[in-house]
Amino acid sequence: RKFIGEASSFNPYLVYEGPSIRFNKTGKKSEQVTYKHGIPTGTAYYFYPNGKIKKVLNYIPHTTKDNIKKEQIADYNVQEYFDSTGVQTVIEGNGYAIITDEDGMLREEGKYYAGVKDSIWRGLYKESGHSYEEVYKHGNLISGVQILQDGSKFNYTELQEEPQFNGGIKQFYIYLSNNYIYPQDA
Repeated sequence: RKFIGEASSFNPYLVYEGPSIRFNKTGKKSEQVTYKHGIPTGTAYYFYPNGKIKKVLNYIPHTTKDNIKKEQIADYNVQEYFDSTGVQTVIEGNGYAIITDEDGMLREEGKYYAGVKDSIWRGLYKESGHSYEEVYKHGNLISGVQILQDGSKFNYTELQEEPQFNGGIKQFYIYLSNNYIYPQDA
């Protein structure tokens, strides 16, 4: 991938600053994004490998990735979405999108309203055969269910739940104190 833009620091990773353009392996533009302290800001454009526009996002300032996990809100609004042939399916934040990731391994579809997910979204992981169905209201996840290939279902209400010891942190400390073996030589 080729990148045109500036990096404001390297600590231990690049922190992009200002307007940038990335190109795919064939030399076609893959994204055009403006960064402030390494965080996308303002209007950003993303393109299919064939060079046609895929989506236009408006990044909202002062939103951190922690907010996505804790408050289940997106840090951007979808303004426009197009299929790979150039047909626009989301206009001014409203419409229906069928989205496939870069590898073609995940396909999801659902409705956008005012730039955020709204109503029912369905997805399928092609390699594993797992699927999911999520209910959104004004960009907030209300509920979700993941269906595994064997038909078993897992319900959730958060997009990313952090792993937690059975019984919570207090039980973890009890387990640790009961199972920790201090070396006799020490």
